[in-house]
Amino acid sequence: MSYGGNDGVNLEQVSFEQMFDHQRSCNILDLNLRKETGCTIIGYKNPNGDYIVNPDPSIELVPGSKIIVVGNTNQIQHLQKVYRIGD
Repeated sequence: MSYGGNDGVNLEQVSFEQMFDHQRSCNILDLNLRKETGCTIIGYKNPNGDYIVNPDPSIELVPGSKIIVVGNTNQIQHLQKVYRIGD
């Protein structure tokens, strides 16, 4: 989802498998996503399909889970580059 063109707000759903090539879990805080990419995590989807809005930083990212992030176009592109999403 995108709003406002190149400078607008973009939402991206990213799976654990897109971000990591290992099966180890880590928590949201460990990602340090805002500092690394400028994106903000606004949601979490667990492997059972349950959504959590504004997830606690201690929530573990595990295989089968997804995060929902918001950022401008440049921030989303940086996220994709840092985690080699789409390569």
